[in-house]
Amino acid sequence: MFTIKNQIVMTRIISIALHKGGTGKTTTTFSLGAGLSNAGKKVLLVDIDPQSNLTEHLGHYNPDEPNMYQYITRKRKDVSLIKLNENLFLIPSSLDLTGAETEINMIPNRDLILKRMLTTINQVMEFDFILIDCPQALNVLTLNALMASTEVLIPVIPESGPVAGINKLIMFLESIMDNSDHTVEIIGILFTMVQKLKLHEGVMEITREKLGDVVLPFVIRKNVALAEAIFHHKSIFDYSPTSNGASDYKPLVDLVLSKTM
Repeated sequence: MFTIKNQIVMTRIISIALHKGGTGKTTTTFSLGAGLSNAGKKVLLVDIDPQSNLTEHLGHYNPDEPNMYQYITRKRKDVSLIKLNENLFLIPSSLDLTGAETEINMIPNRDLILKRMLTTINQVMEFDFILIDCPQALNVLTLNALMASTEVLIPVIPESGPVAGINKLIMFLESIMDNSDHTVEIIGILFTMVQKLKLHEGVMEITREKLGDVVLPFVIRKNVALAEAIFHHKSIFDYSPTSNGASDYKPLVDLVLSKTM
């Protein structure tokens, strides 16, 4: 829940964020969104990552069509959504976003561009959830995503490099909240691509000891069906509903559905 000009909006906006590549942000965004839509929730997927992995995985990458680069730089004000199914929609990204930061910095209130855009869309579409696939950097795009969000989910591989990035993201988030009246709740840290390795077990144990309940009690195991589903532009629930990937993401969907704002 958040307030825009005294209007209460019940939509939950969740950033899937970590400034490290290959931690499962895109797979998590798509899988969570698909699971929520299967539960009857109206969901918008927002790809604000210049690498456009979410857009490509869904089979909708076309830089000649309206995309996030044009919207975030205010070159195009009318936002076109791609309808994936009855409950699931997408705002696609473009590689052009890579060089957009300079343009965005010239726009007044640059950190609120996405928030205002999503508010305008939501006044018409009334989504239950908006999920934002964030870039691999703590930049103005990630700032826009977090300023638009009510919550953040942090997917991370249980290895020293990615785990070290958690503190930087949390510090970035705390800085945002310290310097504005905006509050973002951390849903949790989600370990992804987990294997039966001593390294993974050790890193997860140490992280849980340090951070406590913010680390989610379930993990996403490394599973070939997840990669195959993306290759076929399908969610894991449609591609292989009995796979480890589907069973691993179900508790995340259930957790998000059970939370109230």
